[in-house]
Formats: sequence, structure tokens, C-alpha cells
Amino acid sequence: MWRTALAWEGLHKRGGRSDAGNAGGTGVVVTDQAEGARTTARVRDDGLSQAFEFAAGPVVLGAIGWLVDQAAGTGFLFLVIFALFGVLGTCASFYFRYQAQTAREDEGKPWTRRTF
Repeated sequence: MWRTALAWEGLHKRGGRSDAGNAGGTGVVVTDQAEGARTTARVRDDGLSQAFEFAAGPVVLGAIGWLVDQAAGTGFLFLVIFALFGVLGTCASFYFRYQAQTAREDEGKPWTRRTF
């Protein structure tokens, strides 16, 4: 029982690396879960930032448009224009970010090679 607890403690402290190479180790070999955890955190962080950008961009630009409307006395004209500009800018940002990400992931793949 104590040996199992020590193995789990070693796993926790080393982030998923093998305990077999250490002096007095238990010989437990586990996969590297730390890399998977970092990738998952990176994806979650990227998704959260994109969601915030998708919501905040049009809202902030709409608020600026509303302030311009209040100063110019034009009703809701600039609010709508600025909010639409925020939506279009956010969509363009997502599109180009997605294109860059897929280009990085597809780099060197067989379907991207030129044969001539």
C-alpha cells in the first residue's frame, strides 16, 4: 500500500514521467500525461479567448457607436454600423486564424506536397 502511494506521489511530482530510472523507483512506467494536459489547457484557453473576442468585439464597438450617436444625434445609425463592423472583423479574424492554424498543421503532409 505504501509503495503504491509513493508511486502515485512520484507520478504527481514528475508530471507523468517514468519512475523506473530513479534510484529506489517502483518500476512503474506511465505515459506522459503532462503534454496532454498542456494541450488541453491550450485549447481551452484558446476557445475561451475566442468566445470572449466574439462577444466583446461587437459589444464594445456598438457601445462606441452609441456614444457617437449620442454626440451626433443620429439615432442608432452608428451603433448598427460599428456593431456590424465588429461582427465582420471578428469573423475575418477567426477565418484567417483558422487558415493559419490549418496551414501549420498540414505542413509537410502528403496532400500538400507539389510533385512538379
